[in-house]
Amino acid sequence: MADLINNVRVLSYIVERIITEWIFSGFAREPMENREQTKKGMWIMASEEKVSELKRKLQGVFNRGFTLDADVMHFIDSTFLSPSPGEIREIMEDPSNCERDPLIELIFFPDEAVQEELEETLEKLSLSSPDEKALLSELTAETIPTYLKLASGEPLFDTQLPDEAKPLFLSRLKITKPLDDGIRNVVDANVDASLVAKVKVRLRNKPALGPDKSDFLCLYLEKVKVGKKIFVEYFDFVLGFLGETGEDGDYYTALIDKKRFYYQSIKQAEKFDEHLGSSNIETMIMKGITPLSIDKDDLRRKMDIIDRICQKIYGKTEFFGDMQKNVDLGSFHGDDKLADILKALT
Repeated sequence: MADLINNVRVLSYIVERIITEWIFSGFAREPMENREQTKKGMWIMASEEKVSELKRKLQGVFNRGFTLDADVMHFIDSTFLSPSPGEIREIMEDPSNCERDPLIELIFFPDEAVQEELEETLEKLSLSSPDEKALLSELTAETIPTYLKLASGEPLFDTQLPDEAKPLFLSRLKITKPLDDGIRNVVDANVDASLVAKVKVRLRNKPALGPDKSDFLCLYLEKVKVGKKIFVEYFDFVLGFLGETGEDGDYYTALIDKKRFYYQSIKQAEKFDEHLGSSNIETMIMKGITPLSIDKDDLRRKMDIIDRICQKIYGKTEFFGDMQKNVDLGSFHGDDKLADILKALT
C-alpha cells in the first residue's frame, strides 16, 4: 500500500512538471509584442484580446447607426439641394462624385458621445500603434453593416461602413494616445463622476501638455470648484488658454494679459456701437473705421472666468480702467466657503 501511494505521488509530480513545462514553453513562444507585464510581474491581456475587445465595442457603435446631425444635414442640403434619402445613398455610392469624400468624413465621424462611451475601455486597454494597425486590418477585411438615421432617431437607409471611412474613424478616436498619469489621477479625484469621461475625451483630443501646463491644469482642477452646469465651460476655457500660452509657467500674468485683451476689445466694440448710432456703416468704412463683430457678453463671461481662476489659485486678480467688480455667483460651488464668496464680492 505504501508503494502504491509513493508511486501515485511520483506520477503526480511528473504530470505537474509536464503541464508546467508545456505552459511555459508555449508562453515563451508567444511574441513579446503580444505580452504586457504589470508592476507585480503578472502577465495581463495580450494584444489580440485588446483588439478583440475594442472591436466588439466598435461593432456596437456601428450597429446603432450614424446620426445625420444638424451640421451634416446643413452640408447635405446646401451642397446637394435638399436631396432625398435615395439620392444621398446614390451620392455615397458614387466614387466619381467630388463631394462624396467630405460627405463620408462628416457622416462617419465618432462624435463626443461615442468617444465618451469608449473612453473607459481605451484607458483600460492602453493600446499601442501595432494594436491599432491590427484592428484596422481586421476592420478593412470585413464588410461592416450599419445604417443612417436622423437626429430624431428615424432610420433613413441601411448601408455599409465605407473602407475609406475606417482609418479616419480610428484615427479620430486617438486610441493609442495615453493620458498623463498625474492628470488622470487628479481628474479621477476631483471631477464629478458624471463628467470624468467627458473631461478625459477632451484631453485625448487635445495635443499633449508639457510639464508646466500639466501642473497648472492639475492645480486648476484641485483649486477651482464650480458647479456641474458650468464645469465644461470653465474646463474648455482652461484647455483653450493652455493651448494658446507658452511654457514659461507664468500663468497668472498670461491670464491677466488675456483679460486685458478682452477688456480692450469690449471698449473698442462699445466705441464702434457709438459711431454706428450716429452714422451708417458705409460712411464709417469710408472714414477708415473697421466694422467689429464682437460678442461683448461672451468676453465679459470669459473675464469672469479668469477672475474666478486667479482668485482661487493665486488669491488675487486685477481690474482695468472703469471696470467694476462684477462677480458671477453662479460660478461658485457648493463646497466654497462663505469667506471665499465674501472675498470675491469685496
